[in-house]
Formats: sequence, structure tokens, C-alpha cells
Amino acid sequence: MTIEDPLSQESFRKLALPLPYSKKHHSKLVCYISKELMDTENPQVFPNGYVYSTKALKEMADKSGGEVKCTRTGLICKYTDLVKAYIYIYHEPSCS
Repeated sequence: MTIEDPLSQESFRKLALPLPYSKKHHSKLVCYISKELMDTENPQVFPNGYVYSTKALKEMADKSGGEVKCTRTGLICKYTDLVKAYIYIYHEPSCS
């Protein structure tokens, strides 16, 4: 975990403690641009909240002088304006 990761902050963990865990055992986060599966190290968030893969957005920025475009809303911003998304994958303990 990094300092930017909310789960590394004790106050955040205490706040989230009473919340239920997601029961979606087979959830997948797929990039709308590249159609590739994203993992916990991958997602980038636009200022409008849409999430795409780092790889797809980096390629777009490299081709357009550092600018990226949200393919759903048309919002254009600098690649450096994007924020890394942190995804926590909870694995329920298996019964022995």
C-alpha cells in the first residue's frame, strides 16, 4: 500500500469497518477504450469520474501531446490531471 491508498490510513479503515463487503466474487474491470482487463495497479480516473486503463490513456497522451479524451463524454484534459484509482480486492477466507 502507498500513502495515497485510502486503506493505508487508519482513520479510513475505521470508517469503513462497519460497511458490508461486496459479494461479487467474479467482478471484472474492463477498459472501455482498450477492452483489456484492468488490475489493481492500472485504473486512472478522469475529473468527471470515468475510469480507463493507464495503458490506453498513456498511449492516447503520447499521440496527442499529453492530452487525453474521455471517450464517453468528450472531456479533454492533460494526462497529468488524471488520478490513480485504488481498488481493494477482498478474498474471503476459505473454509478448511
